[in-house]
Amino acid sequence: MATASVAITPRTVVVGPVSPSAPVRNVGSSTTFSTTVTGGAKGTVTWSASAGTINAATGVWTAPGVPNPSVTITATSADNPAVSAGTAADVVALPVAVSLVPSTAGPLYGATVGLVPTFSGGTGVIGTSGTGSSNVTASATSGTSATSGTITAATTFTLTVTSPTATQATATCLVTPQTVTVGAITVSGAALVSGTPTVSDSHTATVGAAVSGASNGAINWTASGGSFSPTTTASGATTTWTAPGTAGTYTLTATAQANGSSHATTTIAVVDLPAVTGFTANPDSITSGSSSTLAWTTTGAVSASISPSPGAVALNGSSLVTPGSTTTYTLTATNAAGETATGTQTVTVTLGPAPLLTAFALTPETPAANPTVVGGGLYFTATCDSWQLTTPDGVVVTGGALAGGTVTISDFWGVVEDSGATSVSELYAPCAVGTFTLVLTRNGQQATGTFSYAAGDALNTGVASGGLPISGGPTGSLPCPTWGVL
Repeated sequence: MATASVAITPRTVVVGPVSPSAPVRNVGSSTTFSTTVTGGAKGTVTWSASAGTINAATGVWTAPGVPNPSVTITATSADNPAVSAGTAADVVALPVAVSLVPSTAGPLYGATVGLVPTFSGGTGVIGTSGTGSSNVTASATSGTSATSGTITAATTFTLTVTSPTATQATATCLVTPQTVTVGAITVSGAALVSGTPTVSDSHTATVGAAVSGASNGAINWTASGGSFSPTTTASGATTTWTAPGTAGTYTLTATAQANGSSHATTTIAVVDLPAVTGFTANPDSITSGSSSTLAWTTTGAVSASISPSPGAVALNGSSLVTPGSTTTYTLTATNAAGETATGTQTVTVTLGPAPLLTAFALTPETPAANPTVVGGGLYFTATCDSWQLTTPDGVVVTGGALAGGTVTISDFWGVVEDSGATSVSELYAPCAVGTFTLVLTRNGQQATGTFSYAAGDALNTGVASGGLPISGGPTGSLPCPTWGVL
């Protein structure tokens, strides 16, 4: 018998690399692994995993529910269990974006805010353009504030957290800036006329305003006329507005520098300056008791007055005045803004003629001439404005304007003879020895005269005083009165 032998060498079983290789997977996620097998009759593998669960036949692996940086996935040849291949999977946590909290949800207009993110399971960025935007910060740190840019409109900020598996989680917050408001404009240094501040042309007013709701409180000032100094102020500060030289109503505007759409306005009326265009006195020199006519014209005024008299007057007009002494009259014209203009006019007053004693005499009154008088009395006659007579025994007799009238001084029995427009109230016993003293008054000036008398003297013995002439009166003697009763 003949024999033959054949040597049979089986192929080597080779399990190829596992795919995907070294994957990073989220907890609880599923991954299908695969490989290739050569050299074996079955050409299949059995799958196993060190954590999580895997289908031994299909290689579908479910990652564990907790992170694990090194999970071994193994493919073992069904033909030769000694042959296998494997890979390590990294199981990571899911990203969590807990919150994004602003330092304030209502900051001042133009301000910045701090944004505090809280997150885990990945890297964080913060931006204003939705998921993944990073214009605020590209490297956020959980619990650490990041500063926004200036905020001038309602803005939604987004925190994006990206895990190693590129899984993302987000959190947002809305920040709305405060409304910029320019408060009412205050005006000082201007008169208030029917509720409207009023100044004279080319004059100034002090204005101010305050800004709220903005980090920048500066105010820019503009007007439909006139000028400001300075043109920009801090909130609450004031500026000086110089009115134009033309009367009218002007609008002043305070605009918030932070937001040009926020402003406040006010109006100021500008009026012409007052002027006294004419002020005369005709005549400007008079004698006491005479009158002068004041005449005047004004422009730009709403009221006028003349002091010391007549007081309030028309804006243009005339008035008759009778000053008792030299007087300076002041005309004051006032416009709606309270500005004044003045003019003066002096009326010179000279005294009228001094009193002149033209007839200073005592004449006897005898019983024959006047039977009612016992023994006789004395007549006193003068022409003057007012008079005062002092008898030798010290009795003072007064009277009003004589105007040529006759004053009668009766005897001591009390009989009064009154033949003129004046009166007396005392008698005089002519047997007394003494001197009559006469004081005449006119226009504030005085003249005096004396008349000495003793019983039996001639009556025409007047003595002039102050250069005044004395005349008149009959001569003769006046006896002592006869004592007795009618």
